[in-house]
Amino acid sequence: METYRIEFTSIEDIEYNFDFYKNLFLQHKVIAFNGANLSKNNHDKLHTMLKEKFGCMDINTEYVENHAASTRRETCGPDDVMLDWHVEHPYYKVPIVFSTWNMHKFTTDSENGKTYFVDMELLFNSLSEEDQDFLKKCIEENKLDASDNVKNIHGVIGYHWLNHNPVIRTAWLMDAKANTELKTFDGNEPTLDQINKYKNLIKLIRDKVLNDLDIRIVHKWKQGDLLMVDIYKMCHAVTGGFDPKDREFTGMWGYLDFPGNN
Repeated sequence: METYRIEFTSIEDIEYNFDFYKNLFLQHKVIAFNGANLSKNNHDKLHTMLKEKFGCMDINTEYVENHAASTRRETCGPDDVMLDWHVEHPYYKVPIVFSTWNMHKFTTDSENGKTYFVDMELLFNSLSEEDQDFLKKCIEENKLDASDNVKNIHGVIGYHWLNHNPVIRTAWLMDAKANTELKTFDGNEPTLDQINKYKNLIKLIRDKVLNDLDIRIVHKWKQGDLLMVDIYKMCHAVTGGFDPKDREFTGMWGYLDFPGNN
């Protein structure tokens, strides 16, 4: 399926009718605003308003991305995954919960540089009750360097910042840099059988993310698109087929500490 699209009206309209847009956001997980064409100042204004409405922390984040640093860019076509599937920093102490992506430069074909999404809450719900219960008891340890916002031990399952439902949040799944392993199971050192089951479940989840087209949301970019993404639960990837000079967006993140964050 493709992303849910809606015409961009104004920042003031989104602010005054926030409940309407919030409901769309909860329903579709990714909203694509057509023709927003936001300036840097207006993107910052919109994102700041959304942070306030969602109760996010006053942390300023902004990055510009054209994927020029990708080592796979020259060998990946429009349907090949260039930036691998990942959950956005699930090991952060204060997690990123939503993002706004402002495509300020897009001069290539809309089939190029697509963004793929999979809802990790829905994927969790597709598993058997036995596997769901198992994953809830799994605590991962990553080998990343310690920093102010990195925790080396975290649950495979988090609980959503708005609806409190379980979400698959494993770093082992997508982030090779994390060098993650099963640390404990149900509060105890895991047995070999539990470690093997954990690895098999991660492989099953990754296989679903990579190959199950029925659960995939595809965004085909256009100049001026603004995406509002539930980044806490939307695993995502980017395809190739474009030159960095033809595709560049500005991203901003919203951070929120909440009871479901483990």
